[in-house]
Amino acid sequence: MRARAIAAIAAAILVTAVVTAARFNIYLILDGSAGTVLWNAEEADFFVGIRHIGHEVNSLRFPWFLAKNYLGAVEEPDNDRGSLVVIRVTSSAVERHVQKLSYDPPGSGPAMYTPLEGHVYANCPELGGLCRWAGDRFEPATPEERQRFDDIGRLTNKDIENRADGWSKRSFQVGPGDSDDMFTIEVSNRFRLSASDRAGQNGDRILSINLQRPDRSSEKIWDVDQRWGTVNKKEYRHVFQDPE
Repeated sequence: MRARAIAAIAAAILVTAVVTAARFNIYLILDGSAGTVLWNAEEADFFVGIRHIGHEVNSLRFPWFLAKNYLGAVEEPDNDRGSLVVIRVTSSAVERHVQKLSYDPPGSGPAMYTPLEGHVYANCPELGGLCRWAGDRFEPATPEERQRFDDIGRLTNKDIENRADGWSKRSFQVGPGDSDDMFTIEVSNRFRLSASDRAGQNGDRILSINLQRPDRSSEKIWDVDQRWGTVNKKEYRHVFQDPE
């Protein structure tokens, strides 16, 4: 009788634990970013696309979720959100603008940033193709611009330097498993910018941009934590429900 009682109690505890676990979700955020910096003797412009992928997984199903993803059967995200951060730096000011991005379908965000004739052009599928940065947003290029710059997507960095009034270009990406990295650009003798990709906590990556002006201390002008793993419910909700 005693053995049966113990077995019944153990079974009750197990059922209670399963029922309790079934009520809880595990929250994951998988971030990544890709950026381009353009600069000449007067200014530097960073265009950084940030993507947040979110999964809400029941705790009982979580081991199966991990196994599937490890084997390559990646599940569709429960949330998918992105933004484009544009930072313009001159010797006298720092401007920052943020636009929401859609990743449906994949590859629909701006790309192929190219400075020509006093403007920064890009390929914006959501705007029908060629677009132009208007100081605080991208707007569709005019028909005449589309005709003249149809080859913009095929310009190399060397082409840009030869055709775009002394502009230079560098692209970079930040994601899980990166090694710590940093690069520096000099904007004439006016200022220096350093972009660093370094390890954060729990597999996160931290992307930051620092500004160094002559005779001044280094100043951090922007940073972002690239999460890669589990977070609490409050942080998850903040990323996918609250504004940037």
